[in-house]
Amino acid sequence: MNKLLNHTTMALLPKTVARPKYDFASRTASIVHIGIGAFHKAHQATFTDDMMAHTDGNYRIIGVSLRSAGMRDSLKAQDYLYTAIERSNKTEQARVIGALQEVLVAPEDPQSVVNVLSNDSITVVTATITEKGYCLLPGNTGLDLAHTDIQHDLNNPNTPKTMVGFIVRACQVRQQKNGKGFTFISCDNLPDNSKMAGKAILEFAQKINADLARWIKSNVSFSNSMVDRIVPAVTPNDIESYTLNNGVIDNALVTSEPFRQWVIEDNFNGDRPPWDLAGALFVKDVSQYERLKLRYLNGSHSALAYLGKITGHQFIHQAISNPILRRLVEALMVDMKRSLSSSMDFNFDDYGSVIIDRFLNDEIQYQTQQVATDGSQKLPQRIMAPMRELLAVDYLSKPMCLVLAGWVCYLSGISELGEAHPVSDPMARQLQNICTDKTLTSTQKIYRLMQIDGLFPAAIKNNTAAIDQISEYVTKIIDIGVFLTIDTVFS
Repeated sequence: MNKLLNHTTMALLPKTVARPKYDFASRTASIVHIGIGAFHKAHQATFTDDMMAHTDGNYRIIGVSLRSAGMRDSLKAQDYLYTAIERSNKTEQARVIGALQEVLVAPEDPQSVVNVLSNDSITVVTATITEKGYCLLPGNTGLDLAHTDIQHDLNNPNTPKTMVGFIVRACQVRQQKNGKGFTFISCDNLPDNSKMAGKAILEFAQKINADLARWIKSNVSFSNSMVDRIVPAVTPNDIESYTLNNGVIDNALVTSEPFRQWVIEDNFNGDRPPWDLAGALFVKDVSQYERLKLRYLNGSHSALAYLGKITGHQFIHQAISNPILRRLVEALMVDMKRSLSSSMDFNFDDYGSVIIDRFLNDEIQYQTQQVATDGSQKLPQRIMAPMRELLAVDYLSKPMCLVLAGWVCYLSGISELGEAHPVSDPMARQLQNICTDKTLTSTQKIYRLMQIDGLFPAAIKNNTAAIDQISEYVTKIIDIGVFLTIDTVFS
């Protein structure tokens, strides 16, 4: 009978599975990661694992789950070891990652999380909690003080639920014991991500104590970062195949494409882990890289997710293999280039080609439904921001209007094939109430969506041509389908 991967059974793995190139058992943690999940395990943790092979520093990671115990349970059973598998072109490379020291589950014992975060040995806190985890107002203008979990944390500061509440409470403990500050690095797809997190944290702290807010401002650095790696959800077949090939069970493995990128603002309070030894890039300003990735990769991903899902494509690689959807993505990239080229000296065409090649990797089973989640949080950065900038120079992007129209049609919860799909979004009920109302015309639906506070920027809401174009595309998709609509737009 096969046994779980752990410190002992790792020796049973075939040589084709690489092991950590350092004595991970002798290293201690100086990094806390909030929101541990597949992306962190395939991205930041692999960078950290590679980094520790080139330095004697103590840079292991303590993970924090803000919700469930599932990830902790599977990792703890394996001594916090897991396998990261890179797949491309019918080949794969597997390696065991030793960067994780332990995982804490916040709802079980919030005080243990506060204790770790307030320990001076922790010099860096990273986070992947998705856009909605920052509890920001629509349009990301600041902290949503009316958010249920934020209200809980304000009223129960010793037992927080949110990242914001935990960070502020830990800072309060550090302040009280004259402790040191640290660096916070967001690894989520938000523009100006760590600065936005810092704004939310300071607004929360101000509600607790003005002196605490001043301490945070003086002692905590918020370093923006841009991350990039396609990490699909692991399937039971992935685990079964791994066990069959290697004779050891790994219930915590992750799969990803070979490509990875991490650009970090060089703005650290104290120790800076030398992630550059593993290929990360430290820069003065992340914003250009951030906007590039959000628009080219994430914007194209959203296009394929919404228009792909409603045309019956289960996976991203299937959607981009459709010549009509690929045509839309290529046209979208042309307009993304138009939105960026005036401020950035870069080979956009080569970058776009690399992205399409990555999408075509059929070894990465990335579901369109997975990418389609939380559109109200994602599309303002990915599609609406570049669209707003182009409208400012009197250019209306038809591909961007098509993506927004595809999103509206996706929100109906039914594909062109008559197949139902769930809509996972913080605003799902409000959005679906509008998009499934058969008494409304397409134009009326768009106007209703535009009235949702903070969802669409004023430049789009006040532009009649943009509203008319999106509405026209919604109607066409309903009447003649996605493919014929795209053909008519680009004929």
